[in-house]
Amino acid sequence: MKILAIENDKAELAKLKSIFNDYGICDTASDGKEGLNKYHQAYLLGETYDLITIDLNLPDISGIDVLKQISSDEHILFLSKARKIIFSAESNPSNVIAAIANQGDAFIIKPLKQELLESKLHELGFSKKDVEEGN
Repeated sequence: MKILAIENDKAELAKLKSIFNDYGICDTASDGKEGLNKYHQAYLLGETYDLITIDLNLPDISGIDVLKQISSDEHILFLSKARKIIFSAESNPSNVIAAIANQGDAFIIKPLKQELLESKLHELGFSKKDVEEGN
């Protein structure tokens, strides 16, 4: 599984990378512009993402705008749809509605709890990769 985590909080980003290590390869971005660049680079290399996590409160581009751009690109370029989990420190209902309206698959309130994230991953059909020595 190929994952892109877009998060400006370094501690949260490190936590995500640690959790996602059990699921696949995780690329990270600390702002929206970097996240979109990595998304487009992966597309050009034919290595699209299976899962993208996006913080709503990014310093340069809002998480909703990043979500809109990725969803639009998937539609225009006929890409298979990556699952998208949106994170926010604010439990404002309008954030949840905006995330779902723009093709977000799940919404999680921060601070990030590993058990909740893993539960959402399971609901979205993702499981931990099999780690066997010698394979």
